[in-house]
Amino acid sequence: MVKSCKALNCFIGAWVIINATLTNKTTDDPIPEWHSVHPGGISLYTQSGYSSFTITANDTTQSDFRPRELSLPAHPNDPDSRWALVGKHSLTAGGPFELSCEPGGHWGHHGPAGYMLNHYTTATLPSWVGVSVNSTYNFYNTCKIHVLLTSFGDLLETVYYRRLPDHTVPIPKTESEFSD
Repeated sequence: MVKSCKALNCFIGAWVIINATLTNKTTDDPIPEWHSVHPGGISLYTQSGYSSFTITANDTTQSDFRPRELSLPAHPNDPDSRWALVGKHSLTAGGPFELSCEPGGHWGHHGPAGYMLNHYTTATLPSWVGVSVNSTYNFYNTCKIHVLLTSFGDLLETVYYRRLPDHTVPIPKTESEFSD
């Protein structure tokens, strides 16, 4: 359950990945085999306490990992090797999340800061279903930028996000409004 706090208000909405790195914490060496050199993706956070994300190889910097000839539904003669590239260089997951919300809020240098715990109930990678991931978050620029730091053993994932503009769509109140 997510308590109401300044950080929650900052998280709610859609975020685009602007940079991501995976680093060996012992040697400080980057891990280039990760999603890609400059992965692309989006994260969504809801006020009801759910989040989801998609991260993929970048269409521009690593287009070899993004076969443009593939589409859904898959065709029987699509090579498995082409679909394997998509699977190897992308991840989608979602589920409930929790935030640390101390009384009065915790502020970093430029905005809310604290800890987030994601409980993944669905994922394209089966080993992530049922996994909980703890991250440190920091907001900047009046909650328009945030950074997530996540440890995976000896590896540190650092992901920078930029808030996307609000795209609120009116919700129909009656069946006739829905069908128009």
